[in-house]
Amino acid sequence: MSESSDEEFDGFSQNEVDAAAQRYNDRLAQIGIGELDVVDNENESENDFSDENEPLVVDEAGDRPAEADGWHENFNYYERGLPHIFLPRGNTGPTTVLDPDKEPVDFFSLLFTNAILQYIIQETDRYANKQIRDHPDENKSPWVTPTVEEMKAFLGLCFLMGINVKPDIKSYWSTDVMLETPYFSKVMKRDRYMQIMRYIHFSNSEQAPQPGDPNYSKLYKIESLMNMFTDSMVNQYIPKRQLSVDEVMVPWKGRLSFKQYMPAKPTKWGIKMWAIAEANTGYVSFCQVYSGRINGVAAHGLANRVVKNCIEKANVIGQGYHIYMDNYFTSPTLFTDLFEHSNTAACGTVRINRRELPKDIMKKNPEGVINRGDMQFRQKDAVAAVVWKDKKNVNLISSIHDFSVGAVQRNVQQADGIFQRQEIPCPQMISDYTQYMGGVDRADQYIQYYVFQHKTLKWPKRIFFTMIEMLKFDAFRLFLASPHHQPGPGKRPTTFLKFSKAVAAGLIAGYTGGSVRKGRPSLVPVDDRLTQRHLPGSFGNKSWCHVCHMRVDCTASTEVCSKYGVSGYPTLKIFRNGEFAEEYSGPREADGIVSLMASKAGPSSKELTSVADAEKFLAKKDYVVAGFFSDGESELAKAFKKAADAMSTDVKFGHTTAKAVLDKYGYTDKIILFQPKHLRSKFEDAQQKYGGSSNVDKIKNWLSSSLTGLCGHRTQANADKFKKPLIIAYYDVDYEKNEKGTNYWRNRVMKVGKKLQGEGKDIYFSVSNHKDFSFELGEFGLNDVKGDKPIICARDDREI
Repeated sequence: MSESSDEEFDGFSQNEVDAAAQRYNDRLAQIGIGELDVVDNENESENDFSDENEPLVVDEAGDRPAEADGWHENFNYYERGLPHIFLPRGNTGPTTVLDPDKEPVDFFSLLFTNAILQYIIQETDRYANKQIRDHPDENKSPWVTPTVEEMKAFLGLCFLMGINVKPDIKSYWSTDVMLETPYFSKVMKRDRYMQIMRYIHFSNSEQAPQPGDPNYSKLYKIESLMNMFTDSMVNQYIPKRQLSVDEVMVPWKGRLSFKQYMPAKPTKWGIKMWAIAEANTGYVSFCQVYSGRINGVAAHGLANRVVKNCIEKANVIGQGYHIYMDNYFTSPTLFTDLFEHSNTAACGTVRINRRELPKDIMKKNPEGVINRGDMQFRQKDAVAAVVWKDKKNVNLISSIHDFSVGAVQRNVQQADGIFQRQEIPCPQMISDYTQYMGGVDRADQYIQYYVFQHKTLKWPKRIFFTMIEMLKFDAFRLFLASPHHQPGPGKRPTTFLKFSKAVAAGLIAGYTGGSVRKGRPSLVPVDDRLTQRHLPGSFGNKSWCHVCHMRVDCTASTEVCSKYGVSGYPTLKIFRNGEFAEEYSGPREADGIVSLMASKAGPSSKELTSVADAEKFLAKKDYVVAGFFSDGESELAKAFKKAADAMSTDVKFGHTTAKAVLDKYGYTDKIILFQPKHLRSKFEDAQQKYGGSSNVDKIKNWLSSSLTGLCGHRTQANADKFKKPLIIAYYDVDYEKNEKGTNYWRNRVMKVGKKLQGEGKDIYFSVSNHKDFSFELGEFGLNDVKGDKPIICARDDREI
């Protein structure tokens, strides 16, 4: 030994040093390594050393040396690191709680929004006009742009066709007694249904990028609509911790470059979609279509990218979620990456030919795994691996679980040939995998029950009908989770069939353009109280009638029906004080009608009798209109009330004649529009005064032009209220979580708007959340907003 080596043993006798060396060699012999060969460095060169003579690495975590691949058989919590804390982006469950009077179609409308419907109508109309223009001989039938109600009715009939399956579409309008379904002909004429089905479209074909273009996408025809669908799915529900990632097959046998063949699946030929869903309920948070290889070469790391993209787009990344997946996706590389960089743990079955697995157990016949219930564990960093013997070997890895063992019930054959139920040991990670892996499969099972699958030559239609069925299933889960729609004691939850029928009925309910059913005038006299103008018209604290209704037979009373624009039956309209107030667009079942009308009963303008009432009313988070009157029977007050009757669905109205309130706010015989606090800015007044006469139409026009302000917050609910030409700033508009950041960019837009307004330019401005209007960005050839800065776009009366 060298001098420096001798110094290390100062204070020890030679016998003590020799005894320590012997104990070390004995230790190696106990673990099967054998004695060390002593090599004389002076007589042996470095080139004489083989791999077998390299220094031994001993695993500090256990009683055996580390395997060459880094896997060891004793679980070490320090090696894995601290478990992730589950911190979802909000309370798990539905993000929107609907009132008790809401029906299944209202839950469906949370996901299939009015903006989506308008987009489909726009692209369908564009495509129909193009076909008629380019191929007039093949498109001779006159085309009328579908209304929102008509398109809803069309979709409602499609849902019913999935429930009541017939050999072809024309059979639903058949008069054959064995096939007849009269309901369809009452809702919509066959030729009109077939015409909409022919032209329904989901993209602007004239702007489609061609192969070779950097923006080219095989999914262009459905991409914008898919983005809108998935945005709705993400926004309306925050899933619980356990999620599963899997594939969904959409049946398709036509020619398509990315058509897949999967012989082990019930649907062998089709379009593959990746999906991520909540494990217990099956609520689908995100899905995407697989469009095949990139440039003819298999995409490197496809499985890894699919999983990462799913958790990112589903907005569950970095929040401590547990993801379960099958052996198509599972690999140690992916699990380690998710655990260390995405704050996400995972569990899944694994193919034994994957790289970086513990090869001593991940093989066809591992040692020690012979009888049912036998198992072997290994760990490397955050990942635990197990092979377990059931009827055959089950291989699984997890960054969620340790080496815990439970038990499962199995029928085991005895020596006499009789099967008996027995408990056999089972790793906990396999038990949890069995419990949580089926989320996507559960959703797919429900989707296939009633999906519209009539023949079509257009693959985007097949994707579309599968997606709206998926939205309907997600809406069903929202309905079951709603605190106001739980079944009563002793009652069973609503079935998916009943829910599907209710959604279809709700979509069809608002449409009145079907065939007119004629008959004789009613012989039952109508009570005078239901036809005369008898409702109270003053602002006083008087009772309002909650049950007044009137039935009109339009085959006899043609003049009345013509006056109020009734073109189909049944048509419901709402009158206040004997004058038409608004169209009825609510539920069509008796209970739903009663609930909705009860909520509308009473004056359309709230009376503010005290300062406290006024302060509470003006503190609302939206525009409100207040009338300050010295006399509740003045002409201005009466005109204000009639305007409230007509516009109560657009803005909240309140009025007062109380002296204390008039003194508090300093207004008398004035109508004031109050801006909500979060929209107030130095660029415009927080209160706008009406300066016109006591004319109802002038009051209504003033309100319509003032409700959006200098730069309004444009949402899916009020998008149609904004005038054009309109400048829109698309960015992350969020007044709930980031009011300051939202108003930073809005104020900059308002600064420009104020300048142009001063120059007399007739231009309007707004801000919109880019996620809510991704389809509009798509029309400009923009996929999304990148970074913090907004994208500014302009729309004119031609919607471009």
